[in-house]
Amino acid sequence: MEAPAGRSLLRIGELSRRVGVSDHLLRAWESRYGLLQPVRSPGGFRLYSEADESRIRQMQAYLAGLGRRWQDGTASVAMEHFASNVIRGRLAGLARGWGSGHGPQALLACPPGELHDLALMMFGIVLHRNGWRIDYLGANTPVEELARAAGLSRPDLVVLAATRAETLGPLRTELAPLAPIGHTA
Repeated sequence: MEAPAGRSLLRIGELSRRVGVSDHLLRAWESRYGLLQPVRSPGGFRLYSEADESRIRQMQAYLAGLGRRWQDGTASVAMEHFASNVIRGRLAGLARGWGSGHGPQALLACPPGELHDLALMMFGIVLHRNGWRIDYLGANTPVEELARAAGLSRPDLVVLAATRAETLGPLRTELAPLAPIGHTA
């Protein structure tokens, strides 16, 4: 479809494909943060402009740029913490009510020593949007507490997230008893 000024407009599925962000997340960014300003087609479809696509790509370039600077040692811990806390706040808003519902239950945690939980939060949000109930223990969870929580709630799925595989390796023996705690089908 064409915009009045001759610029092409994209439906949400095409925009999602181009930028690699789910249509669900695009709608959330639109409604919660006003990041996108679609127009509506006569049939009611959201139509996004090149400016909307550009804003999404700019956001992606920022979170990626910060990651590169952090990896290169040119971003300070303060910069990383500031950005993480802003993102964590936004994710917490998206996570509201994720422990309620009637679907399968997932227990999410980061192992001892793992302080980075943003990816785990995102995973929990995606699970919840797909009908799962989420018990979220967060970063730096002692194995004993994880085992206690799993024993009490009997989740269908236990997920441990770490930024490096080496974090989980030394915990294999302690974590092995958790495997049979979930429901069996």
